[in-house]
Amino acid sequence: MMSIITNQPEPITTVIGCDSGNKLVKTASSITLAGIQKLPNRPAVAPPDPMDLLLINGQYYVVSNKRLAYERDKSINENHLYLTLIAVAKEMQARHMNPTSKIVLAVGLPPGHMASAKLAQTYRDYFLKDGGVYRFQCGGVSHQITISDVIVCPQAYSILLTLSPEIIRQPSIHVVDIGGGTVDTVHLVNGRPDPNMSSLDMGVIPMYNSIQLRLQNEFGRRITEDQIDDIIKGKPGFFKPEHVRVVMEVAEAHVKAIFDEYREAGEDWMSSYVVFCGGGSILLKPFIEKYAAESTGSYVVVNDLKANAKGFETFARTLLKGQK
Repeated sequence: MMSIITNQPEPITTVIGCDSGNKLVKTASSITLAGIQKLPNRPAVAPPDPMDLLLINGQYYVVSNKRLAYERDKSINENHLYLTLIAVAKEMQARHMNPTSKIVLAVGLPPGHMASAKLAQTYRDYFLKDGGVYRFQCGGVSHQITISDVIVCPQAYSILLTLSPEIIRQPSIHVVDIGGGTVDTVHLVNGRPDPNMSSLDMGVIPMYNSIQLRLQNEFGRRITEDQIDDIIKGKPGFFKPEHVRVVMEVAEAHVKAIFDEYREAGEDWMSSYVVFCGGGSILLKPFIEKYAAESTGSYVVVNDLKANAKGFETFARTLLKGQK
């Protein structure tokens, strides 16, 4: 059974949702690359976005183009904590909040991981250590943020809270969230979630790895994840047609493998409205549309990278309202 873990909060001022992915960290108003680098001292040149520079405990960190390695448990080091603080500071700036504020932090775990109360509690403890009080500078502005509570939300399910009533009223809905590391799915029947939610390690990062390996082996050509994204989006740059062909072949095969995996698991998408979401779904939309047209009752691709973060906020506010 899915467990939602939260403490009884003090009166709520602000709920901020943060979707800490393996490629991007998103809030309702901001997107931050999921890479961070420790610096020996203050950089001579500020990053393009000044908010990407963090000073905490006397140490400088800067958001990096090189994403962090995939980690099932993001609480094993401080990297995701610092990226979350940067993302929260950006969201506070977008909302014109006082940099000294108390918030409730709404974060997510893949549905397949939500059954582990231990992992959810570990994630809460990760943000609530030292009383949840964080003093730091971001973009040269001093912040003191108090995280009064952390609500762990199920990814994929939370995104439903951002969709139109017409979709929500469908008798059978499958939500397929293609992220960096995982593909998370939730099935709702007449509005009630099936407790057997699943997560597969078939996000876009394994696809990137396959493309990079094949291009290296066949052509001796190196390619970055950003360059792969550009090719899929129709911007091949200086890559030759044979390189583009490999990228597109592997990307399409990856999408087909996701459809095949769920069909073999007995998921009936033909009798369901399927909601594809997450950054991977946006990137791979042309291939998803090809297979979804013949493999689903109906479908939609949600083109909002921040949808999960917005859903976390709605989920958390609803949960907290019910506790009053």
